Amino acid sequence: MCKIGPDVMRLVEQEKFESLFIIMMIECPNEVRVELELAENTLSNLKQHRPEIVTKIEEMLAHKWIESEKAEEDLGGTALVDWILKYEKSSP
Repeated sequence: MCKIGPDVMRLVEQEKFESLFIIMMIECPNEVRVELELAENTLSNLKQHRPEIVTKIEEMLAHKWIESEKAEEDLGGTALVDWILKYEKSSP
């Protein structure tokens, strides 16, 4: 099960669908091999065709790692949602 947390609804309300998609691609469960391979391919395509998104993904993953280290457990998608709510610039 993907840990995203209750704040994910704030992302939906703010219509941050691209960010939600990135979270789904990063947090795809390992048990779901077909979906994981699709997620990896989709994420690779996204990085290739939208280079500006690479920095965003790297920052999200760094935040996830730092916050998970502080918590001494993998926070999963919860930390990714936290990064978006704290640091992602709002769309005009």
